[in-house]
Amino acid sequence: MNVAGIDVSKGKSMVSVLRPLGEVVAKPFEVRHTGSELKELADYLKSLDGETRVIMLTFLLLVFALMAVIFAVDIGSLPITLDVLFWNIFLFFV
Repeated sequence: MNVAGIDVSKGKSMVSVLRPLGEVVAKPFEVRHTGSELKELADYLKSLDGETRVIMLTFLLLVFALMAVIFAVDIGSLPITLDVLFWNIFLFFV
């Protein structure tokens, strides 16, 4: 299994791909939000051996994660699922 971590920001994203036990498949690289570069990214992720899961980190999800951790916000009131919340907390501290 592969995990593609994508840090989304305005106009571009940073992408890296890992396998279990921290094996690095692709060191962080930049993808601009153009049709051609997004298509290249999709083609690349589809070409990897095995299943590939994508974890996206955006500023808004990071804010929700920090609110839940720091202020003990009721998770049920947040418009995101627990798996997304915990992955974003994990990615924030890694």
